[in-house]
Amino acid sequence: MMGITPEWRQRFERPPHLLGTLFWLHGTESEAESRHTFDLAVAQGIGEMTFESRPHWDYLGPKWWADLMLLLDWCREAGVSAYLFDEKWYPSGVAGNTIQKLDPAFRRSSLRLQYVRYRGPLARISLMPPWTQHSRSAIVSVSAYPETDEGIDYARRVDLTDRLQRRDSPHMHGIVHGVQWDVPPGDWIVCFVVEDRADNYIDPLHPEAVGAFIERVYESSKTQLGAYFGEPDSRLFL
Repeated sequence: MMGITPEWRQRFERPPHLLGTLFWLHGTESEAESRHTFDLAVAQGIGEMTFESRPHWDYLGPKWWADLMLLLDWCREAGVSAYLFDEKWYPSGVAGNTIQKLDPAFRRSSLRLQYVRYRGPLARISLMPPWTQHSRSAIVSVSAYPETDEGIDYARRVDLTDRLQRRDSPHMHGIVHGVQWDVPPGDWIVCFVVEDRADNYIDPLHPEAVGAFIERVYESSKTQLGAYFGEPDSRLFL
């Protein structure tokens, strides 16, 4: 049985810094606790650290920057490469759930289609709009299309949008504020297009929302940590 060569023994005793790891930051660790964890990681061959932001209670606040600068100083001393996520959690864009709260227009926007079918002629029916909530969603349009054996005839669209009494339709208002219409003869499909805005993400097509994210994360990281970027022995990647 072959023994362990001196070269391999040295690799086990002093592992080369070829591994990477997530270094979790909570903001509650003492400096001594963080240093102990850091030294253990380096001693086991860790040469790259990504500072994990998800559990930190003061993300992008003074405590966050103070913790990072302390660790980056240690990385500089040990020749360890450092990496930062550009967000508190996935996906990037909200800067720790703050950007979409700056302006309702920054909230994620999406469209949904709801429809109902009728067979005419029917006089004075009341079309019940889909449920919506002011500031979070609104009815964009209401259209009726005749259906034939070949499918929906989009060229003969009947625009009912101007018959909406209100663009939002909270509970019961769909009954009270229905869209009045006389259904012509034949089969018809009535389509409601609704814009929804969710406060769990930004609208990535909104230039000011994206600009606010860049300012909040990238520019603040440059301001606070710019001295650590580009060092030959200790790289910082955002």
